[in-house]
Amino acid sequence: MHRQGIARVSGSSLILDGTTIEEVRDTHVATVRQTVAATNAEYASELATAERERESDEARKTAHEAVVRKVANDMRFE
Repeated sequence: MHRQGIARVSGSSLILDGTTIEEVRDTHVATVRQTVAATNAEYASELATAERERESDEARKTAHEAVVRKVANDMRFE
């Protein structure tokens, strides 16, 4: 009963073209729920990965700035 290519997303809505409301209720709703849950979990994972990368980049930047400050403070041009 599942047909590929009938679903599309528009904003925050999921649109199933070429199906009836009864088909949605009887057949598609369970699949949609599973797919939305899996997508939300993947999105949360991607957000967490991006946050870890941001924190790592920030730590590298902070460490680099500390090294530059130390080296600059050690230099004398007198």
